[in-house]
Amino acid sequence: MATASELLSRQEFTFESETTAGEYTFIVRVDWSPTVPTYSVVDVTDPFGERVASYPDQVATDIQTAITELKTHYDPTFDLDLATLTFQAVYEGPSPDAQIVTVGNVGAFGSLLSWDATSDVDWAQTLPTSDGGEKKNAETEVSVYVSTSELPVGDSVATISFTDAAATNTPQTVVATVTILPQAEIDTDRATMSFTGTVGGADPADQTLVVENTGPVDSLLNFTAGVIEVAATWLSVVPSSGGPLASAATENLTVAVDLTGLVAGTYTGTIRIIDETASNSPQTVVVTLVVS
Repeated sequence: MATASELLSRQEFTFESETTAGEYTFIVRVDWSPTVPTYSVVDVTDPFGERVASYPDQVATDIQTAITELKTHYDPTFDLDLATLTFQAVYEGPSPDAQIVTVGNVGAFGSLLSWDATSDVDWAQTLPTSDGGEKKNAETEVSVYVSTSELPVGDSVATISFTDAAATNTPQTVVATVTILPQAEIDTDRATMSFTGTVGGADPADQTLVVENTGPVDSLLNFTAGVIEVAATWLSVVPSSGGPLASAATENLTVAVDLTGLVAGTYTGTIRIIDETASNSPQTVVVTLVVS
């Protein structure tokens, strides 16, 4: 007898029975609604594709065997693609994005996996929190969220349990570790910069602005740099972003001035350095250009 294959309805299973007269097909319907599932034959088709009410003894035997197999192999089995998750965030910064755990049923044909997910801490949760029935080989993507707003610097651990009393390997757990980094601190080697030039002359030499993370050990600085004033087209800074900088690490920015189109006078622009998770963001450097 061939292996059963599920039809579009999850409650019906089709089987083939080989006899001396040819191949018969029959359908076993499983009613999952009662506490104990019930099994019934709803259709038998002969080798010519005609529905029949009577059939060879071999078909009758195969029907009983199919029902027995469905009853015997009814238990679902959990299959999770991940057992651990790692998150990282900065103290008092935004919570990290959710991560996905795939929960599947690799139990026997005809089984249904109906699970609930629970967390041992309030700051870690799943969506969805349950699934009413995964048939064999079905999968559900479960988002795991962590809220880091009240977590201290260091590592915090949550255990998420997936349970189904009928599953052969319940419960299954996912351990989520959240590392909260201390806040970085932005520092620059100067608060002001000065350039001079002459009308129609060559651009002044570029200058270097040094950005440093003066935050504690384990902090990371990821910053953006740019000119605040839209009208200060004569001023530029590159690169426009930098990091991650560990504690005491530095990165050099190049500040340049373009005299094109400028008349004599004094010009002022502001370079702003931002890291929304740094304790002292933003920081600014005022740039003055005197054109004679």
